[in-house]
Amino acid sequence: MAVHRYPRNFAAHESRTSQQPASPTAPAPGADAKSYVDFGISNGAKGELDAAIEAFNNAIKIDPKYAPAYYNRALPTHSKKNQDEAISNYDQAIQLDSKYKEAYYQRGSLNGQKGISMRPQRFP
Repeated sequence: MAVHRYPRNFAAHESRTSQQPASPTAPAPGADAKSYVDFGISNGAKGELDAAIEAFNNAIKIDPKYAPAYYNRALPTHSKKNQDEAISNYDQAIQLDSKYKEAYYQRGSLNGQKGISMRPQRFP
């Protein structure tokens, strides 16, 4: 069984938040959800999974309807071998943005690893 690893170039994994590289410094107080997602991506790229998850949690607190925060939180969560929580995050990202193809793909890949077969879905 293949083991999902945190992507080496994690910033390339999430292209829906910004065209600029992720910020290497912590967001200033009052920053928006996107800033926290960028910071989480930066932490994830350095292998700091707990710090990445914390940044994504902060993004979700600021904007609970920001789908990239859930998608990105799923990646380090999956790397930490919490598959059910990762699937829940992918589900939430898809619920918020039904056109989030990356979330469908990652959720399907993870379900396949778990041996769960899902009916093919058409993207809206």
